[in-house]
Amino acid sequence: MLALCAAACDAGEPHVAPRPASPTTVPRGFEPAPSAVPSSPWPVPGIDDRDPIHVLVTDPRVLEHWDGARGRPLALSSVLARIHADHGWPVPEITGPGGDVLSAFTPTWAAIAGTLRADLERTVGELAIDWEAEIDRTYDVTAAKTPEGADAAHRGNGNVARIFDARWLASADLRTPLAAMVYRPDRADFLPGSCGELRLVYRLAYVAGAAASRLPVTVNVVFVIPDDGQRCRDVARSFRAAALGDDASAERAAATLLAGPLAPERTRFSQIEVNAQIVRFPSDLERVEARGFAGQALYWMRIFAAHGADRLVPVALENTPDVQALRADPAKRARLVAQILAQTDAIDRGVFALTEDLLATVALSWSTHGSVRLANHPFAAIFEDHPDELVVPAATATEQFLPAGDAASRRAALLERLDGATCMGCHQSASTAGFHLLGVDRPHSEQEIAAMDGNRLQSPSSPHLVAEVERRRRVAEALAAGRAPERFRPHPAAPPGSAAAPRDLPCPMPQALHADASWSCAPELECRVLAGRDGAAPRMGQCVSATPTAGAACRAVTIASTEPPSATGLAFNVRAFTDRVRVETPQFELADGALGQRAYNCRPPAIGVPLGRVTRRCRADEQALADLDADATEVCAIVGGKGFEQMATGAFDPDAFAAGVGRGLLDTCTAARPCREDYICQRLPDFLADARHRVARERLDAVHEAGVGFCTPTYFVYQLRTDGHPRPR
Repeated sequence: MLALCAAACDAGEPHVAPRPASPTTVPRGFEPAPSAVPSSPWPVPGIDDRDPIHVLVTDPRVLEHWDGARGRPLALSSVLARIHADHGWPVPEITGPGGDVLSAFTPTWAAIAGTLRADLERTVGELAIDWEAEIDRTYDVTAAKTPEGADAAHRGNGNVARIFDARWLASADLRTPLAAMVYRPDRADFLPGSCGELRLVYRLAYVAGAAASRLPVTVNVVFVIPDDGQRCRDVARSFRAAALGDDASAERAAATLLAGPLAPERTRFSQIEVNAQIVRFPSDLERVEARGFAGQALYWMRIFAAHGADRLVPVALENTPDVQALRADPAKRARLVAQILAQTDAIDRGVFALTEDLLATVALSWSTHGSVRLANHPFAAIFEDHPDELVVPAATATEQFLPAGDAASRRAALLERLDGATCMGCHQSASTAGFHLLGVDRPHSEQEIAAMDGNRLQSPSSPHLVAEVERRRRVAEALAAGRAPERFRPHPAAPPGSAAAPRDLPCPMPQALHADASWSCAPELECRVLAGRDGAAPRMGQCVSATPTAGAACRAVTIASTEPPSATGLAFNVRAFTDRVRVETPQFELADGALGQRAYNCRPPAIGVPLGRVTRRCRADEQALADLDADATEVCAIVGGKGFEQMATGAFDPDAFAAGVGRGLLDTCTAARPCREDYICQRLPDFLADARHRVARERLDAVHEAGVGFCTPTYFVYQLRTDGHPRPR
């Protein structure tokens, strides 16, 4: 996804940022629209250099100021209207916030929706699986799509794949709240003549009767920031605004940024990036099929730009190779190798660009264990059958990423670097099952607040983004001060700065990376491989404790790819759901146990918890959340129970959910202490203050105020699964 994942992941969305200009190539985003406006003058007046530079804004108070009502300047409908006006396309009347209104934007929203529907139909056919979009019909044998699905035993537990219902995109119930404003000064490395990018990230949601939720779909609208003639000093300074403290300062910051760098005349539209979870395989189906993944999901990523057309069209994805074409064509592979070897220094630093004739226009990415699966390593997939075609030259004094070891080690590190730059690699590197920026929950009414209880996030950012924001802020501060920023981009799984990685986050194996690009685990932790791939030497592990603690992984797995890459499907990895967990190894001397036990036990992956997790029954004081604060590492959270599968009724019901869940001891998380791969930081539900769970209201409020949540499998949160929602109308 962006030039090196660390350079660009925002929302788990793919990125096709404009590539460096050649004598015959104009960077995307600078192609003149029929009514393009000239760059506005810099600097923006009224800047206070004591204020922070805002490289990321997710504060709901600020976002509400920008898009909280129809006609607000950063509402998605308003932004689409601006794009239409700039290109001379018809601008429809904006009569409401729904997908029915957005669908009237035929060259943009409707064009994107049409591509998604066509790709979804093709993907389902190529998967050749039993599937169901209307989840309340899951138990109806007559809904079977395959002979296997017509077997009542096969479908007895709802064992079908769940497919995204594309009708949401045109539904009157659809909402598209702004999830974040992102300033990317580092993208200037890939956009000559610019000062980087401005990104507006929207998250699809709905309000349908008594039901309300967000959906696992992000839409990222990207704008290029023209050069200010001052080496981007004035642009960086223009993103200074009041620190987001009380409501008054949040309102001042919103107004300052809106009048400054967010003003329409200061940027030029580049592209729209979409990341959508389009298929989910529930853990029951994984168990029936003996795949062992504790659930899987397939994500679809495309980029849309005008490219001189009369509508938005899919365009090439930055540094994401067309695996099918390259595997089939030796001459094309030779051109790819030549471009790689000609750019080893740039690849080492994390700033490189492949030509568009080698690139794909669609990317599919798979979880669970997505960081190690061949499906998410397209360069490795290209060269797995041609290992002698990519020979890496000896080390040079400038290298900061590739190790100085033998040829095999350097080749493996080069593939690691290349794969991390692709849409699939970025999508799964230190992510929350494929998303990096999910946004803070923004319910707008008491009804929505109640409808989402048990379905809300505590932290909206992935471990990768937590580290990236610090790096981007350093780049912006250097530019604002007139200094040249650091250009090296670290591994996408690296922790912030030079810090050691905390528990459960990735770590490089010895000699996997250059010493300057490597990092270690925090004291008293060890780097252990918990997920590996058949036939590939492990390069990344996970920082773990030698003794069991609540929430820790209690299994290690080795994954086997069971089908060769597809030669004719929508993408090379369309059928990667057939991968298998070949080996499963216990990590502690713990029995698979039930929550009734007082001692730690291992809850196995088969119940839907990737790599299993250590837990036990809560004591009375733990149930009450007594003395729980931001430094606590364990919390009596919600686990298991029939409440997690009540979604078969077709909508998330918070009351049914609350009545069905149990409680057990799990690991805590905060904005600064993320969860491990395939887990996400969930908010402790308000229903814990009811008579059944006996948590004092003021105690629960204090925990929320401290920003403490609990780590849970990503697909246990309904807003992050494509099923569990009502039928769109």
